[in-house]
Amino acid sequence: MTKVNKRSAIRQQGFTVIELMIALLISSVVIGGIFAVFINTKKTQRFTSELAQIQESGRFALAFLKRDIRMIDYQGCNSSGSLEVNIVDNAMSVSDFAKQKVVGYKIKANWKTGSAFATASDITAKLGSDAFSIGRIRDLPDSIVIDSTTNTTVELTNNTSYPFKQHEMLLVSDCESSDIFKVTAAPTVIDADDNSQSLSHTSAAPTGNAISKLYDSSAVLSHYQNTLYYVTNTGRKNPHGEDVFALNRAIVTAASTPTFKIEELIEGVEHMTVLYGEQLASGNTRYVPADQVSPAINWDNVTSVKIAVLVTSHQGVRNTEDDSSYQLLTTELVAPTSEKTTLHSGGKRLKKVFSTTINIRNRME
Repeated sequence: MTKVNKRSAIRQQGFTVIELMIALLISSVVIGGIFAVFINTKKTQRFTSELAQIQESGRFALAFLKRDIRMIDYQGCNSSGSLEVNIVDNAMSVSDFAKQKVVGYKIKANWKTGSAFATASDITAKLGSDAFSIGRIRDLPDSIVIDSTTNTTVELTNNTSYPFKQHEMLLVSDCESSDIFKVTAAPTVIDADDNSQSLSHTSAAPTGNAISKLYDSSAVLSHYQNTLYYVTNTGRKNPHGEDVFALNRAIVTAASTPTFKIEELIEGVEHMTVLYGEQLASGNTRYVPADQVSPAINWDNVTSVKIAVLVTSHQGVRNTEDDSSYQLLTTELVAPTSEKTTLHSGGKRLKKVFSTTINIRNRME
């Protein structure tokens, strides 16, 4: 073989085994580093996403509750309470109407006894958590015009948007008088051309609950609604097989033969604690739970509400099991491994407490 051919053979020998092993080692280290960075980035992204979800759910839950609580005692032009509302319904007394403006519940066995929600079999609130109901007036579209009222009917025109229903509770007021009545039958169309219809209400005297006066177009018609806010187990599971809780509301439209509309509002709300600010004769305010015994709460004097909610992420993104304690006003939620009875769900999900104090506008002097 010539010298030239020997040199060509040497140049064509390629990598040695040692060189290949070193190259593979370097590649493995680089790829492993990239994979570790990817995994850590993915974990950080999931953690950030779950934390953002908690923040959003907590803020939205308090904002939603705040909006409704502020409107307790709202009765249109009668919000000052100077007019006594006449109840045109045998199933609801004046005291019943007053009590339904705000009522708190500590969720125990038979917690619905005596409430407007006692017959709602679909309402299953979380034991140990709190719930509260609000009875308030909601304005109807301004386009609805009252033609006239009698001791048995209310006649309307130009109703193109609101679907009145049987058993619905309505308030009619002209700022001189106010009557709450129940629609006792399905609305009757009088004239389709001007969208007029007739609403029947509870019969007049001698039953003792006649409408107080005959109203005309100067009166305003509003919807009376009683709403319960509570925490419940949704029946769903997260990817780790853990229970998913949510803040729900149930709407009842009548005191007798009630119909309920149950809605899930915010997923992830695991617990709710509520304290009620009762204004005392001294002018001071005491904050007490719904099951305050001595002295018991005078619900008519509740002027503010403190609410705290524990919000839980959907997925577990912690590195370890959650053994922390969370303080919700007067309630301490501890890890499931504790011997105490007020427990949070534990697991590796993120949790955060949100709280606020809400003043009832129509009760502030």
